[in-house]
Amino acid sequence: MPDSTGIRDKGYRFVGETLYSHADKSHDETTVTGERYVDPSLPGTAALLKALGGLGVPLLTHWEVYGWERDWPRFDVLYGAWARACWANAER
Repeated sequence: MPDSTGIRDKGYRFVGETLYSHADKSHDETTVTGERYVDPSLPGTAALLKALGGLGVPLLTHWEVYGWERDWPRFDVLYGAWARACWANAER
């Protein structure tokens, strides 16, 4: 499980950014077209959100709309399942 010690002990006030898809990255986690892609429905996202639960620290998700049909349904489920999570937005 992710460690939230820095948030609790060091007073970090923001988690950003969790990168799910980005076209100009060239790490090992790429698609055939060169896009970096992490599926938000995999267990790591839920583990991170559980670790952050109750801390009130905003989390920024970063995903670019290169595969809308692939990505939006997964993020829609994520945001719906974790509606009480502290998502970063323009008002925070």
